[in-house]
Amino acid sequence: MNKATNAKIYLGKITSALAEVIKSKTGINVENYNVSLKADTVKHILKHHGNSDIESKRGQIAITEDDFEKIPKVISEFDCVSSSLNYESGKPVLTFKKWIKIIIVLLIMFQINIII
Repeated sequence: MNKATNAKIYLGKITSALAEVIKSKTGINVENYNVSLKADTVKHILKHHGNSDIESKRGQIAITEDDFEKIPKVISEFDCVSSSLNYESGKPVLTFKKWIKIIIVLLIMFQINIII
């Protein structure tokens, strides 16, 4: 097993105040949850959404490595957050939207592991 692909990029922790806002809008409590991305996820995103030619045909803007630096801001200063269930796992997913420079919309989805 390749350890490099199991690596995670730590992006921060959800504060109590932010968790309260998220819970009021989605019903999901994420207080003190860590926000991270798996290295494999980053590779997948860049491979499948980082090509300008392909993304322009979809009416999208290709993601760049610099866009990953915006994730903490997208989460902490979101314009909209909603919840749904992952169609494969049935686990809750939070979708955060943040409008940046009026034109760019970043959509970030996180699978939340809820222990019942």
